[in-house]
Amino acid sequence: MNIVARGMLLGWPLLCLGFFLCCAPRRAILLSLFCGWLFLPVARLEFPGVPDYGRAHAIAVGALLGAVIFDSHRLLQFDLRWFDLPIAGWCLSAGAASLANSLGWYDAASVTLQRCATWGVFYFLGRVYFADLDGLTALAHSLFYAGLAYAPLCLLEMRLSPQLHTWVYGFHQHSFGQSSRGDSWRPVVFMEHGLAVGLWMILAALAGLWLWKSKRLPPSILGLPTGAVVAGLVAVAVLCRSSGATVLLAAGAAVFALRRSWAPALVGLLLVLPFAYILLRASSLWSGQNLVEAVAEVSPARAESLDYRMRAENLLVEHALRQPWLGWGGYGRNRPVTFDVNAVPMATDGFWIIAFGQCGVLGLGSALALLLLGPAVLWFRLPPAGWGAPRLAPVAFSASLLALYTIDCLFNAMMSPVYTVFAGGFTAAACARAPRPAPTAAAAGASP
Repeated sequence: MNIVARGMLLGWPLLCLGFFLCCAPRRAILLSLFCGWLFLPVARLEFPGVPDYGRAHAIAVGALLGAVIFDSHRLLQFDLRWFDLPIAGWCLSAGAASLANSLGWYDAASVTLQRCATWGVFYFLGRVYFADLDGLTALAHSLFYAGLAYAPLCLLEMRLSPQLHTWVYGFHQHSFGQSSRGDSWRPVVFMEHGLAVGLWMILAALAGLWLWKSKRLPPSILGLPTGAVVAGLVAVAVLCRSSGATVLLAAGAAVFALRRSWAPALVGLLLVLPFAYILLRASSLWSGQNLVEAVAEVSPARAESLDYRMRAENLLVEHALRQPWLGWGGYGRNRPVTFDVNAVPMATDGFWIIAFGQCGVLGLGSALALLLLGPAVLWFRLPPAGWGAPRLAPVAFSASLLALYTIDCLFNAMMSPVYTVFAGGFTAAACARAPRPAPTAAAAGASP
């Protein structure tokens, strides 16, 4: 790691304070979050006696410190609610797994602190600053414009191969061979993997589609018609060559493109799909081979990758079920055969199987509730047939984003604090108690 990477990670909290000096708190948090996640190096600094420090920690420290210094009165207004139980369960499940596996109180405190820094802080910021229509609108707009900022960088790496992280920070952040896609390249830019970039661009394109359809974007962007800009972003997202993310793009576009009578069923299917997949896989009722065969009809290469994942997942599930409630804890203990993570050539790609193996049912259930509680509550309180209202576009998009992101977590573990901020803000907005209408004069007179 060169001095530029170290300087960026250590200096980012100070830059975040500069954002708070120049902007309103909500905008400063958006700048700290999106700019940090888009451009900070994929690296970790090791310090003796404390957990490793990476880009998520740099963003969390900077954004939270700025909020404490410049907007403490708003933080003090935060109150815990019943819908905050999932994030509490997810943060505490790591420490519970350490204690259950006799790894000691120090390890339990360390992993809990890590989970709070990489998840809890961002959920908290989402709850405080983005738990209303204006906040969700700001998040959706920021994701769309962040996608536009990444589009030319993606096109550059499609042509020249993933080199930007190496040029700026002196090292490649992942296996370079996984970026090759025939006669082209899958961009990685400044994220940990090309799959993370593919999902990011797909969700940014969906944000553009929702906002453009509801007329929540200006008529032109950089002198070009907004519709053409959104279409270009969709094209770049598809060219990122992430097959799974492209399927999610089609599903997200179908939510608002299909007739209203189909919208409730489609959204309900997206919400149920993660639970159905996990139950079928965890109970060994479904081997996944028919899915592999279906993918093979389209792409033999993708089918081979999926088959490897499914076979590895079968072994991981079998091992996880030996300690189902609190999991095996860290240090590769969630892998079968040996506790040495480097000795087992086995992929643990899906976030769900990682959460299940490490933190058991407690951790996996908390993670699913964290992501899907808000969309499920909104689905019951406001049927998806009514999500087409222009004013509700950011709300509808946020629900779709969390549902699609959860589906992606079945096969990948491309975590991002941006999605956690969405979860915090949207869950609070969806679960907030709706104000009762004031009684009419006639009703008031007729009441005893």
